[in-house]
Amino acid sequence: MPDEAAFARLVHEHKDMVFAVALSHARDRSMAEDVSQEVFLKAFRSMGELREPAHVKTWLFSVARNTAIDAVRRRARGPASLDANPVEPAAPPEAAPDDRLSRVKSVIDGLPEDYREILALRYVKGMSYRDIGAALGMTVSAVGEKLCRIRKAIQAKAVRATP
Repeated sequence: MPDEAAFARLVHEHKDMVFAVALSHARDRSMAEDVSQEVFLKAFRSMGELREPAHVKTWLFSVARNTAIDAVRRRARGPASLDANPVEPAAPPEAAPDDRLSRVKSVIDGLPEDYREILALRYVKGMSYRDIGAALGMTVSAVGEKLCRIRKAIQAKAVRATP
C-alpha cells in the first residue's frame, strides 16, 4: 500500500498535467475531470509496481494519455442503454459570431489530437521541450519543430476563420 502522504504529494504536483492531457483528448471539462480521477486511482493502485520512481512524471503522463484515449473510445461507442428512446442532449446556446474565445477554441478543436496534446503540455502545463519529448518519446528538436508547425497551422486557420 503506497504512503498516503507521498500519494497526496504526487496528486498535488501532477494534477494540472494529468488534467491537461485528459482535456486535450476529451475536449470536455467534465469528462477530463472524470479521467483525471480515474488516472489517480490507477496510480494509487499501482504505485508499488513503479520500477523507476524518478520517471514518475513520464509514467503518469502515459497513464493519463492511455486512460483518456480509452474514455474517448468508450464515449464514441455510446452509452450501453436499454432505453429505447434516449433523451437527446439540449443544443448549446449560440455564441456571438464575434466572440474571440469561441473562435480560438474552434481553431484549436480543429487541430489533430497530437497537436492539441502538445499544446496542452506546453501552454497549459508549462512543460519544457525536454519534458514533452520524454513524455511523448520525441527529441527536443522534434518537439520544437512540431510546435512550429502547430503555430503555423493555428495561424493559417485563424486567418481563414477571421470574418
